[in-house]
Formats: sequence, C-alpha cells, structure tokens
Amino acid sequence: MPVSEGVISALIELKRTDDEGLTAQLTSQLRDLIATGRLGKGRALPSSRRLAGDLGVSRNTVTYAFEQLAAEGYLEASHGRRPMVTVDGGRNEGTGAVAPSVRSGKPRLSPWASKLKQTDWPMSYQAPLKPLRPGHGDAREFPHEVWARCLRRSAVRAAKRELGPVNRTRLRQALAHYLAASRGVRATADQISTAVRTMASCF
Repeated sequence: MPVSEGVISALIELKRTDDEGLTAQLTSQLRDLIATGRLGKGRALPSSRRLAGDLGVSRNTVTYAFEQLAAEGYLEASHGRRPMVTVDGGRNEGTGAVAPSVRSGKPRLSPWASKLKQTDWPMSYQAPLKPLRPGHGDAREFPHEVWARCLRRSAVRAAKRELGPVNRTRLRQALAHYLAASRGVRATADQISTAVRTMASCF
C-alpha cells in the first residue's frame, strides 16, 4: 500500500551500532520500499534536508543514498528538485512477483569488469610500498646510468691531470689568519699550500 510523505521516515529504522553504515542502511530500506510498491512510481520523496532532520542524520547521508538509488535507476534526482521514484515496484496481481522494472540482487558486472579478476589489477610495483619520509627520494628515479658515466669521465680526467696549485690564494690567506687567531699557529699561505699538497698526494 502506498504511503504518504510524512510516513516515510517512520518506516525507516537506522541502527547506529550496526556494522553496516547509515548510508547503506538508508539506501537498502528505501530500495525495499520502492521494490514492494510502497513508494510508487512518480512519488516524490522528501528533500534531503527534511528527511535528514526527521531521521536525525546528516544531510550528506541522505544525499549519498539518493545518489546511489538514482545511479541504480530507482530515482530521478536533479538539482533543486525533490527525488522522484522512476520504477513501478508493485507486485503483479495473481503472481506475487516483483515487477520486471525493478532490479533485485547484486548488480551484474560487465564483461570488462569480470575480466579484472583474471589480471593483476591493481597493478603491483617492483618494490614494496614504503611510508613517505621527508628527505628520502625514490631510489627508482635516480639516474644510475648518467651517474656512472660521470664517474668514469671524472676518473679518466683525474688520472691525466697533474696536481696543480692547491686552493686559491685568498682561501690560503684566510686559513693562515684563522690558524694564527684560533690555534696560535704562524704559517704563510705558501706553507699551507705545501701542506695541503703533501696531504693530497697521500690519497
């Protein structure tokens, strides 16, 4: 028997302690009301704001339920208008069967979706996923070939290059001034150059 708009919320019972979410419960119960013909074709449902207030839930909960039923073809929902039932869910006289316009059970998957079970989707990566850590880059993005080429080129040039003047004059003078002020060591810039040249030859 069709019900009036004010009685719709009284026919819905949401359990907050249920494992099934409020949106799923509301969607399922509205779907049953349509399938049994209690919400007939062409019946306008309450607005999401009003139904949310009657049920004591958030407006998003009702909106998501309406959107799901609209995607399944039970409702016609448009911006600024109340949702309207688009299927005749009444039982056929004499047979007790649900009208063919109402889909029951789990939705059938398309051939493409059915084949997803035979693939490795979602795609797996070569390395296991790791948590994001600041300052740590993805090692897979490092240009190993370019880096190795630069190392080989530098090694060849170093072998052919003679040891020239070590450091610049201003840097050696600054080092000499620092050693005299902080360490009490008196040395000239040329002495620092000779010491650095001796150390470099040891490597």
